[in-house]
Amino acid sequence: MPAVLRLFAAVLLASAAAATAQPAEPPPRPDTTAARFGSSTALALRLSEDGLGAGAEARTRLTDDLSFVSETALNAARDEREQQFFVGLLGETVTPLKRSYAVLLPLHVGLERRLFRQAVEDNVRPFVALT
Repeated sequence: MPAVLRLFAAVLLASAAAATAQPAEPPPRPDTTAARFGSSTALALRLSEDGLGAGAEARTRLTDDLSFVSETALNAARDEREQQFFVGLLGETVTPLKRSYAVLLPLHVGLERRLFRQAVEDNVRPFVALT
């Protein structure tokens, strides 16, 4: 038994002599995406079940992680009871109970917060939006 204890003590001393302190944690990377996260505007072409539409979006930077977002669009709308029927061989269409066209102009405003700014690259970063 004493030989086993001496062997065990020798292994402990050898492992303690080879152990080194862990290096300090590296400093955080500088934020290079804050400058790219600025105010912006965009125009959008929209396609829905009822036809084409056009819209605009504006984003204003409030802080490095928070922005104000507003969006509006001009879209066509129709009553869900309207049905279009194809008549004949040449593709003529008939829409019974067609009254008139309606136009939608929705406006969305809200706040958008970027997540994981220090850890995730700019083009794949998730965000949370409150609209």
